Amino acid sequence: MKQIQNNICRSCRQKTTLEMHHRVAQRNGGSNSPVNAVGLCESCHEEWDRLSYQGELFPL
Repeated sequence: MKQIQNNICRSCRQKTTLEMHHRVAQRNGGSNSPVNAVGLCESCHEEWDRLSYQGELFPL
């Protein structure tokens, strides 16, 4: 995933170290499959996790 995205955050588009975010959280039945992952920078990952816990949706 990191190589596919060329270390560019899918949310803010900054080139940086990426963390893998599950599109469908594992607690909701999501898998570790590459199709269920998106590379995000640390700050975007924290924000997306916060939003997903609140039940908000966001585009990919």
